[in-house]
Formats: sequence, structure tokens, C-alpha cells
Amino acid sequence: MNTKILVIEDEEAINDVIAMSLRATGYEVVSFLDGDDASASLETGHDYGCAVVDVMLPGKDGFALLPELQKYEIPVIFLTARGGLQDKVRGLTGGAEDYMVKPFEMLELLVRIDKILKRRGSSREKIIIYDVVIDREKRVVTKGGQEVYLKPMEFDCLMMLVRNKNRALTRSQLLGALWGMEFEGETRTVDAHISRIRKKLGFEDVIKTIPRIGYRFFFLLSSMLRQGVDDVICYGKKEIDKNVSVIREKIQRESIGTVETVVKEIMVINEFRQIFKMDSILWKDGEEVWNASPYEIDRNALSKMFKIQDLHSGEMYISRRQKVDGKILIVFYQEYMNLGENGYSLAVYRDVTDIYSRVWKLFFSGVGFTIVLFCTVGALLYHGIRRILFPLEELKGASFRVANGEYDSYISITNNDEIGEVTESFNQMAEKIREHMEMLEKTNEKQQQLLGSLSHEMKTPMTAIIGNVEVLLTLRLTESEREKALFYILNESKRLARLSEKMMEFSRLCNQDDPVISIKKQSVSRILEQLNALMSFRLEEKQINLNRTCLPETLEKQADEDLLLSLLWNLVDNAYKASETGSNIEIAADEQKISVQDFGKGIPAGEIAHVTEAFYMVDKSRSKKAGGIGLGLSLCCQIAEIHGWKIRIESKEGEGTRVSVLWQS
Repeated sequence: MNTKILVIEDEEAINDVIAMSLRATGYEVVSFLDGDDASASLETGHDYGCAVVDVMLPGKDGFALLPELQKYEIPVIFLTARGGLQDKVRGLTGGAEDYMVKPFEMLELLVRIDKILKRRGSSREKIIIYDVVIDREKRVVTKGGQEVYLKPMEFDCLMMLVRNKNRALTRSQLLGALWGMEFEGETRTVDAHISRIRKKLGFEDVIKTIPRIGYRFFFLLSSMLRQGVDDVICYGKKEIDKNVSVIREKIQRESIGTVETVVKEIMVINEFRQIFKMDSILWKDGEEVWNASPYEIDRNALSKMFKIQDLHSGEMYISRRQKVDGKILIVFYQEYMNLGENGYSLAVYRDVTDIYSRVWKLFFSGVGFTIVLFCTVGALLYHGIRRILFPLEELKGASFRVANGEYDSYISITNNDEIGEVTESFNQMAEKIREHMEMLEKTNEKQQQLLGSLSHEMKTPMTAIIGNVEVLLTLRLTESEREKALFYILNESKRLARLSEKMMEFSRLCNQDDPVISIKKQSVSRILEQLNALMSFRLEEKQINLNRTCLPETLEKQADEDLLLSLLWNLVDNAYKASETGSNIEIAADEQKISVQDFGKGIPAGEIAHVTEAFYMVDKSRSKKAGGIGLGLSLCCQIAEIHGWKIRIESKEGEGTRVSVLWQS
């Protein structure tokens, strides 16, 4: 029975990629998106070898779940975006076995899980590689469910390569590890063992020869190729066996005796023609009787292709990769000595060129996407750091000018003469410098806060993207699993784009002393009409009614049109996310204020004071599903401050929330 792993991660994309990776390596996986659900499940089942737990979860968080998991002696690996020293200390001192910070490498997670299981005596004794299962304890190897006999040294050599997968091992290293340093044989002994392992297990594309070095067990991109090829081989073999059985039964059932040999031969050929219509060649006694394949090949060439001296009846020979006329083919060849009075030979082709093409396209697109992603992140970080350091460099230049003699020190003389005037000017300059320094410190603090929040928020979509790309490159996936992984990559990329767009707008409003705005009289009713047009499509999706009231209808206010529209859009957008399908949103304007009212879940009283902070989200799980990033109300506050307005928030749990913009603070 395979070891069960518990995965508790609220990000669905990351949860799925971890689960797929664990299942691909032979583990049984149970996963949850919510801390409360995971906690409730422990009462009915808790036979887990290890648990991978996020810290920030809807319901019970990871720290709250830790004692419950320890109660059942389940070792815990925290996997979270919270990388602060205090969080790490809290997790490890609380009893967690390990603490990993997102983004992470999937291979590293698998190694850490394996280490914990080994330490606790529950490590898997079986290694699964495609259709090959290696039982380390029993020293038994099976392929496709059939046992393959490996000599003791062949088994040890295979395990040496598997334990060091993706690492090149020299022939001397293999000799020393397997036969001992005193072994005086030649390195060709290693080559002979490797050759037999490849042949017995079909590992020609897995165990790579490294020229002038040795061998490497390659288990990355080749896994996807082998998955597709193995699927074709499995299906092709079953199809051929099934169809030949049908032909054999029909011949045996309809045969009318040895006198009708010619009739029987014609019937055999016709049966093959009817069933194997495409990409096949049939021989009788070595002579070609029909060719439905676009390729010309004789029976003797097949013997050379498979390197077989004597072809045995009933045994199927499969060539995994043959290049013919620019195509990559799988060739199935089998002899049938018991059909009719004569022997028949059948060759069937399967074109797998598209499998290789898809894999390489996926590989290069993944590499390109990763490069673009890291360049984008680097550019954002560079831009942010440059904006922080530039004013400091300007201040440094001014300090040098003062130190060089223009204003060399603070002077306390208060004479009513020219010196006093100079002193006063200097002191005024010093005061301005102090004021500017305070302003710079506040800006720097705000920038540091924004950069820290941005870094934290980017970790989750980056982890999902990297994890899914890694899975696509390394694991055997079904078509639906591949589509799901690509869907996650697309959605998380869009999330990163939204985050970048909001950050740029927020940064522009936060960091300009005099934002470029055009304040003039604006018709409030016209602004509300524009808002309704912008939101109509989204409102129709959830069947939400937007009720607008403007008294008087001719109401005008001094404002920047674009900023006022942006403020109201964000307020209505928040109300939309909080509202249930079929509910109402009310927006009312008068001489004193304009307010947006929803009838959703409401905000807990203790959280109202924090909702205007950047990246703060009351309902983390709901906000993620709705595409929120926690910047909307922060932007509203910035816009209101620029205009001299004030934001007021009123909310009651279970009844809804009203956000008002007071025209005069």
C-alpha cells in the first residue's frame, strides 16, 4: 500500500500541481483547500505519512492545525509565502518537521518528503518509472506487470543510476561503487551491464551515454516523450493482438479442410486487408502480398532493424523510434505460423511525429515564458529600487555642495545685519532640508511597504506558474491534466498582469507630490451613466441590479473626471464581489456625499480599520476567486485625499456595507 500524503493549500493551482507530482512518484494524495475541512477530516481518517500545509488558510490556519496533526503523529512540512524569521521559528519550534518558503522547487519538496518518511520508517519501498516498478526490499523489477529478471549486479547498477538521476556518473564511479575499488576489470564491464538493463527495461531513451564520461539516468523531458510513445505502444499492441485473435478464430471457425488451401489463403489475406487497412504490410512466406503503407520495406530489413537473427512465431517486436521520410514512426512486427497452411508476417506503423513536436513546442514555450516572467519581475524590482534611491542620490549631491562651502555648518548667530540674514537663510535652508528629509523618509517607508507587499503577493501566482511548467516538463500527464495545468498558467499570468497594472496606478498616485490632474466641474449624473456602461456586462453575469440616485439631477462637483470615475468603479467593483447573484447595489449622490451600498456578507467590526490598507483582504479565499488583490480601497483613499474628500465605511456582518465619499472632509 502506497504512503498517503495530506496536502492543505488554498491556492487551487498550487494544490493540484503538488498532488499531481506526488501521485506521479507513487504516493496516494488527499488534498483540501480549507483549514476547517482538513481539520474535520482528521476525525475519520488520519493514516498519513506526511502533511504539506500552507500557513495562511481560510478557516483554521496552518499554525492552528499543527497541534491537531501532531495529535495523530503526522509529520508536517509548512509550505508558505510567509518567509519571515519569526514565522519560521514559530513553525519549527511548534513541532513542524520542515519549513519551505514559496516559490519552491517541486523536486526539493519531493526530496524533503522522502527524507522525513525515511527518518520515520515509512518511506516507499517501491520506485515507479513509467511502466517499470522497482521493489527495493524484494529486489524485484516488473515491466507492464510482468517480472523482468535482473542479475544482482544489474539491479545494483540500476539502483545506482536511479538514486543519482539527472547526474552524470563516470564508469570508474560505477565500478568503485558496485564492484569495489579492488576490482581490476575494464570499464567495458559497466557498458555490458548498462546495455542489458536498457534492453530488458526499454530504457534506451532514459539511460543516456555521456561521451568520454559515463552514463546519466535522464528523467525530465524524456518522461513526456515516453509517456506519449508508451501510450501509442500500449494501444497499438492491444489492437494488433485483439484483431489477430479475431482473424484466427474466424479462420478456424470457417475453414473447410486442407483441400481448400488456396481458398483459406485468400480468406486470410482478405481478413487482414479488412482489419488492418492503413499503415500495414503483409507477407506470406517472406513474399509481400499487400502493402497499405506509404513506406517501402522488405522483411529482411525488419530483421536488421530489430537486430534479430531468428524471428519467432507469436513474438511481437517493437521499434520505439524510426525515422522514415522525415517522419518518426513506431513499427510493430509479428510472425504468425499458425494461420492457414503457410506463415504470415505483419508490420504495422504508427506515426508519433506529432508527439515529439508537441513536447518540443511545449518545452521551448515554457523556457520562453520563464525568461519573460523573470525579466518582468526584474524590471519591476529595478524600477522600484531606482525610485527609492534616486531622491537619496539627489540629497547626497546637495550635502556635498553644503560641505564644500556654500553652507558649511548650522549657524546660531541672530544679528540684525547681513550675517544675520545669511544665518537666517541658511537656517531656513536647513529647516527645508529637514522637512524634505522627513518627506523622503515617509516616501521610502511607503515604497518599502509597497515593495514588500508586492513581493509577497507575487509569490503565489509565480509558484503556481513555475510549478505547473515543471509538471508539464517532468510528469506523465493525461490530456485533461495538461489542459488543466495550462489553464492555471494562463489564469495566474492574468493575475500577475492585474497586479502590475494596479501597482502602477497606486504608485503614481502615492509618489507624485503634484499629480497631473484636471479639476473642473463634473456632472455627477453623467459620471454615474458612464459607470453603469462600464459595469453593465459584469453586472449582467451575476444578474445584479445597479440602482442609481442623484439629487438634484443637475448636481455638479469639482473633480478630475478620470479619477472620480476610477474611485466609483473601485467602490462598485468591491460591492459586486461582495454581492450574491440576483442581489442589488445602490449608489446615491447628493450635495454632501456619494455612497455605494451592497447587501452582502459585511465586514467584521475589527477589520474595518484595516480595509483601506494596501493588499489587505477581509475574505482571502473569496477575494482570490473573484480576482481581487486588495488595492481598490487604497486607491480610493488616495484619490479622495487628492481632492480633499473623506472616505467613510459603515458595515454590519450579514447585512452589507456602505462606503461613502464625503465631498468635504
